[in-house]
Amino acid sequence: MLMAVAAGARVSVTSRSEVKRKTALTRGAEQAVDSHSNWSEVLHGEPVDLLDSIGPATFGQALEVIKPEGRIVMFGASSGDRLEFPARSLFFPQTSLIGTSMGSSEEFGDMLKIIELHLIRPVLDRVFPIHDTAEAFRRMQQGEPVGNIGTRMD
Repeated sequence: MLMAVAAGARVSVTSRSEVKRKTALTRGAEQAVDSHSNWSEVLHGEPVDLLDSIGPATFGQALEVIKPEGRIVMFGASSGDRLEFPARSLFFPQTSLIGTSMGSSEEFGDMLKIIELHLIRPVLDRVFPIHDTAEAFRRMQQGEPVGNIGTRMD
């Protein structure tokens, strides 16, 4: 989200967590939408391009708000690996579905330049001592963190 804001994108985020939505607004998002709401209604019918890290749980909503000839870029699947959707919902609006992970080393270098240029710093939720790694994983599995979790090796 921080990189999209730095690039000048109009950013809307979705989350089940009110705390995460409020945090996104303080960090530059224009809108923060409850994942369980009607996205099209909240976006006032304004079509969008979309970055998706969730997968099946929200993919149907993504197809409803994607703009004609728009792109859905998937980089995660926290709600599962299997997508099921009507093929026509992809090809009639000529939607591009793009999968990505880490990118190339050239793209990584470009990312670092953007981070340096815009002074982007990761949002750190909490740092755990190494002996509390199990607690860190529990926090992550529960979807609690607002930002990254770190472990400290003393």
